[in-house]
Amino acid sequence: MSLLQQLGLFQDAPIPADAHTGNGARSIQLDGRIIRYRFARSRRRSIGLRIDTNGLAVAAPVHVPWHDIERFMQEKARWILQKLDDWTQRGSAPRVVGAHGERIPYLGTELSLHIASGPSAVLLENSQLCLWLHTPDDRVRVRKLLIRWLKARMLEKLTPRTAHYAWMLRRPAPRVRASSARTQWGLCTAEGEIRLSWRLIHLPEGLADYVVAHEVAHLLEMNHSKRFWAIVERLYPDWRHAKRALDQAAATLPIL
Repeated sequence: MSLLQQLGLFQDAPIPADAHTGNGARSIQLDGRIIRYRFARSRRRSIGLRIDTNGLAVAAPVHVPWHDIERFMQEKARWILQKLDDWTQRGSAPRVVGAHGERIPYLGTELSLHIASGPSAVLLENSQLCLWLHTPDDRVRVRKLLIRWLKARMLEKLTPRTAHYAWMLRRPAPRVRASSARTQWGLCTAEGEIRLSWRLIHLPEGLADYVVAHEVAHLLEMNHSKRFWAIVERLYPDWRHAKRALDQAAATLPIL
């Protein structure tokens, strides 16, 4: 994507003298539109953009100067505006309250929730997910038990895949942790730890597998350069289709 003309950045929020601070709400002019976003410094190696129901979020390493952050956002202006418009058109995602009979996506299929009274336990039987609690009418507890089970299944399914892709790159299996991110499917930290959203368990296994391959590729390239995408293609040849499918899936995930 070609570099767009600089347009008087951060006019609504003065840049702090100390480039190591400035976390919080900011704004930028992109292609004639004022875009508000959330900004934070973090222990990461590259500038990151995330767009979800709350709008645009930007994260940057502590050492990156403001002019580089501004230039990066201008370079990605077309992508940012398109994604923001896409989210506006998608509408609200379905909400799961923890009621008997509700349905949730699981590995690309659907499960029906069966909630009953009894010692705390979860059992998957065909297309029915049975949850027992001493207080089955307490929907907060139902959701907590459900999320705990989904998180465990995600790690159970995807941790071996992480080790597999690391082996393909002749790297030791990284530590894998579950995150609660809604639209940031995965993250590879500067220390080489892989964090995967437990919500990946909602997706078909092939799409979740792409996320794993993507994050493992960051063990070699902590950026999105041509070299990075070449590594992804080596691990997951059909990554382009999966990447598009993930963008669509983000809007269908239940709010839980």
